[in-house]
Amino acid sequence: MPKINLSEVTILIVDDNLTNLEVLSDYLDELNIEVIPIKSGKRALRFLKRNSCDLILLDIMMPEMDGYETCRSIKENPATKNIPIIFMSALSETTDKIKGFQMGAVDYITKPFQQDEVLVRIKTHVSLKLAYEQLKNQNEKIQQANKQICDELNLARNIQQGLLKPVHKKWENLELLCYIESAQEVGGDFYSYTHFSTTETYGITVGDVSGKGVSAALLMATCLSQFNFLVKADIPLESFILTLDKSLTPYMKPYKQNCALVYAEITPPSANGTEPGKARFVNAGCVMPLIRRLNGEIEWIVIGGLPLGMGIGHELGYPEQTTHLQKGDMIIFSTDGLPESMNNMRELFGFERMEMALSSFSPPAETPVENLSSLLLQHFKQEFN
Repeated sequence: MPKINLSEVTILIVDDNLTNLEVLSDYLDELNIEVIPIKSGKRALRFLKRNSCDLILLDIMMPEMDGYETCRSIKENPATKNIPIIFMSALSETTDKIKGFQMGAVDYITKPFQQDEVLVRIKTHVSLKLAYEQLKNQNEKIQQANKQICDELNLARNIQQGLLKPVHKKWENLELLCYIESAQEVGGDFYSYTHFSTTETYGITVGDVSGKGVSAALLMATCLSQFNFLVKADIPLESFILTLDKSLTPYMKPYKQNCALVYAEITPPSANGTEPGKARFVNAGCVMPLIRRLNGEIEWIVIGGLPLGMGIGHELGYPEQTTHLQKGDMIIFSTDGLPESMNNMRELFGFERMEMALSSFSPPAETPVENLSSLLLQHFKQEFN
């Protein structure tokens, strides 16, 4: 409990008996406690409308307004309900004490008074009140700090989302849908895409920075900016991922962080479907991409490599894999957030369930493309629960 400076304590004594007021005032004067003696419940309520105190000693048996009614009025007022009340009475029946506690009293002193008992009880409840007020103030400060943190995290999330390109992009022969949801207010997942103006080829990436929260979000911004800068240079695929790895290593390696990333350069099939397209993939430790063929068949692009930024990926190299595309094929990129999702039974979604869900996904033919991501997510949840 906090230390009490009794000279700063104010106690209100309410009793219609002048002798009782004098006795209690003498007890408390010895401790330099400020005493406010009042002879009726109504006067006490009028006093409390304009003033406050640290504790109330309240007699039960009083004319006009007894202690119970006075206590009820005090407890019904938000401004005074937290002031501790100690009832005083010659009534010693258990039922009388229980009624007092039910009205909101914190303690009960029987008459005639015993000085030592009175002072001990007063000190105890004043200490408890001060401890409550300190705890309340600390909680208010914590709530204010939490609100500030939440506001700043929400702002950071909005800024982070502003770094990402639109979730829906439509080109002549290729349409792209993106969906991202962080486990916390901010996170390390990202995506990006570009159209190489010299060819009908499109670069698409999905990345996942290790860790969670603010640190992952800061490194995510670094990875995204490095990717967007390098991809504009139109570097050949075989050297692009190596260059990206080298550029990220100074930001990642000192903090033992990394970035799992999959990147593809896609040349879509012709509009009439007579000319097939192709996709070239490199994977730096990310979930393997897969293709859902027009007939529902699932094809995993089995390719891997070390995550970026570890300092050794560019030494070992990143293999490339190419596959042909037909009109109606769908390429799915994902971070580990999808296969590692858990349901209420603590079961992992897993790669097998992911494959089965994608294979059975059959939206209505008239479904707008921009609605497919929400329908697919809903389909995943139905398959999982």
